[in-house]
Amino acid sequence: MADTLNKKLLSACKDGTEEYVKECIALGANVNCKDPRGNTPLHLACRSHHTNPEFITTLLNDNCIPNKKNNEGETPLHSALRSDNINSEIIIRLLMKKCKPNEQNNEGNTPLHLACRNLEMSLEIITMLLKNNCIPKAKNKEGDTPLHLACRNHRINPEIISTLLQNNCEPNEQNKEGDTPLHLACRNLGMNPEIISMLLNNNCIPNAKNKEGDTPLHLACRNHRINPEILTTLLQNNCKTNEQNKEGDTPLHLACRNPDINSEIISTLLKNNCIPNQTNNEGKTVLHIAASVPSVNPKIIQALLEYGCFPKEKDGKGRTALHVAVDKNNVDPNVVKILLENGCKHDKDIKGRTALHIAAGAPYVNPNIIPALLEYGCFPNVKDEKGQTALHVAATSHDVKAIIIKTLLKHGCKPDEMDSQGNTPYMNLIAGDCVHNIEQKESAMKILKVENRI
Repeated sequence: MADTLNKKLLSACKDGTEEYVKECIALGANVNCKDPRGNTPLHLACRSHHTNPEFITTLLNDNCIPNKKNNEGETPLHSALRSDNINSEIIIRLLMKKCKPNEQNNEGNTPLHLACRNLEMSLEIITMLLKNNCIPKAKNKEGDTPLHLACRNHRINPEIISTLLQNNCEPNEQNKEGDTPLHLACRNLGMNPEIISMLLNNNCIPNAKNKEGDTPLHLACRNHRINPEILTTLLQNNCKTNEQNKEGDTPLHLACRNPDINSEIISTLLKNNCIPNQTNNEGKTVLHIAASVPSVNPKIIQALLEYGCFPKEKDGKGRTALHVAVDKNNVDPNVVKILLENGCKHDKDIKGRTALHIAAGAPYVNPNIIPALLEYGCFPNVKDEKGQTALHVAATSHDVKAIIIKTLLKHGCKPDEMDSQGNTPYMNLIAGDCVHNIEQKESAMKILKVENRI
């Protein structure tokens, strides 16, 4: 009988049916019973969307233990701060009279942590928690303070950030990843220039590094939602533009890697003393990085060159930006054209391959790239360290295309050239393991047969 009553009480609290709750209590239900997840009637009532404040008062007046924890280590106050109940402010005010304000759940989060993480949280509730002795500097198991979580919240009210700072939240505290609140604000997809300015005006260290060696400016440049206003705010507050992270990347490297970046952002960084030819740990300059982005705007490549990027600079594999560009799917032919016009033609990588070799063997290469390279003067019969021409490479590709073979032959590639093993392109094609498109391989064989008069 008691178990049945308890189950009915828990169900009524979850549904927010106050009269049924009173009836269950009157019949002897245990107001501190638990469901399988360790939730008491007060937990369930606090989390319910339908609960009214009188309901909470009824439970509190019937000897509910206000600080009892569920299986997640959460008190009813935690539960209330997860709810989007329209009466949340009144309910929390009632709970604060009896609940401990700094209890931590299994993740180490206090009620203030949860409030700052809640997308719908009001300034009034945050203020109430702080006035009731919530510790603003408390850390959870990830080392995050409430200010960290607020800065991660993409819909946070800037006034909440201001209130936290006014209540002695430490703006330079680092979590286990080494991130300060400013790092998280810059990483936030809802990045708000007002919040970033507020943090910087409250003595946030602008060039603090996290465990990856990233400064807030690095993270802002990686963010798909960065805009000129935010970038300008960071730069005006002495963010260093040439700091390198553990991979050797500067903020400009990360901006150039960002597929959603625009040329205005790149130009702003370059105008603020970014070193255009700084290399990362792989020996890549920002021009290499930009050229590696399939959807890169040609204006970005043009801007980098205008600000002094060396087009013939080689990375750790001996590749120029042109090598990198033609190796990518869907590269804009205009990007290739700009690089060719700036002197990238005949350079070889550490394997002796030119950009023509790379393009000939690249999977899903844009067929227009090969003619562009040849028309701008790339030598068709240059051999790599294996003695192979671009035609050899095209013939051994796992995704051989007849149109590529035909184009190379049309522009002077010799079909009877032998590599270091004495193999012609036709011999390589026969021995190759192209399995993606047998029809293309057969078409390519016919073309080479005719050229070799076989």
